[in-house]
Amino acid sequence: MVPQESQADQQAVFDYCVANISKKPSKFADDTVIGSQFNQPLLEFSGSCAGCAETSYARLITQLFGEKMFISNATGCSS
Repeated sequence: MVPQESQADQQAVFDYCVANISKKPSKFADDTVIGSQFNQPLLEFSGSCAGCAETSYARLITQLFGEKMFISNATGCSS
């Protein structure tokens, strides 16, 4: 990890990639384990604790089911 200020010059590159690089046609079906990993996650950047697996599970679920789902919980980093 490095200070954010030292990476500010890379913001333009990141913005270009997000705006202009889209999902490529995959040789894997979206309903397979491998194919699902190429779907855009709806939870990309998390502030969860180091080593917490909750974010990984939530990211994976959004890749599998997309916007057609609700996440609710009573415990964990996101509650």
